[in-house]
Amino acid sequence: MALTNSGEGRHDKTDAEFWRESYYFNFVDPEAGIYAFTTIGWRVNEGEFDGLLIVIRNRKIWFAYPAVNRKFTKPWETFELPENARVARLHYEMVEPYKKWRLILDGGRDSMELDFDCFTPVYDYNAEMETLPEKVAAQHYEQSGFVK
Repeated sequence: MALTNSGEGRHDKTDAEFWRESYYFNFVDPEAGIYAFTTIGWRVNEGEFDGLLIVIRNRKIWFAYPAVNRKFTKPWETFELPENARVARLHYEMVEPYKKWRLILDGGRDSMELDFDCFTPVYDYNAEMETLPEKVAAQHYEQSGFVK
């Protein structure tokens, strides 16, 4: 099954105890000695969601923004994603499906605004269901990009 633009949005939950809908980005600048990752994820069956941004500079944690274990009471089926991909000050904006995202940490002196531009085709783990364990492949895809 080929991915469609709706693949970037909300998926139907399963009954699996630790089922999670999430977006995840990581990036590295070896010349500057910077590695960072950020994720927004909904642990739907637990009724919680998380937003996390970690920046490591010169092998030490330089910045951390942990908006974790936040409660949500809104029914999962009413979430509009990616439009509402936000946890507190951290949010993501999909500019173009499978092409470009904006990663934003609002407010204060510790704000961030990055563009994530995809440069590879999507690798769809679902297409490999015959060779990968279901827990690895289920509704999972990856794509590489540049950050500026």
